Amino acid sequence: MTSVLLMVLAVFGGVATMNAAAAVAAPAATPQVVQQTGDEVGTQATYRCSWTATAQRVDANCSVVSGQVRLYGRCSNGGTYYTPWVGRGNWHLWVTCGSYRLLSFGFQSRG
Repeated sequence: MTSVLLMVLAVFGGVATMNAAAAVAAPAATPQVVQQTGDEVGTQATYRCSWTATAQRVDANCSVVSGQVRLYGRCSNGGTYYTPWVGRGNWHLWVTCGSYRLLSFGFQSRG
C-alpha cells in the first residue's frame, strides 16, 4: 500500500489524544494522520480543522471558508468511512470505528 504521509498536525494544529482507558488497555500505536495521493479533488478548499483521536474515534472541528471538506477514517475491520462533504461554515465532524480500532484518518478537500 503506497501512501504519502502528511503530518497534518503541523498544517492544521491538531492534537491527538488517547483516552486513559485505551492508553492502559491497548499498547497499540496512536492512529496515524495520513493524506493519500489523490485525496484532493480539483481546486482546494480553504479551511482549518482541529482534531482529537482515541483508539476508536476521531473528532474534528472545522471552519470552512471556501470549497468543501470531509473527514475519513480507516478502521481495523478493513473499512474506510467518510463524513459527508461540508461547505462554508463551522462544522463538527467525526468518524467512529465502533468496537474496531481507528488505524488512520485524514481530511479531503475540493474547491
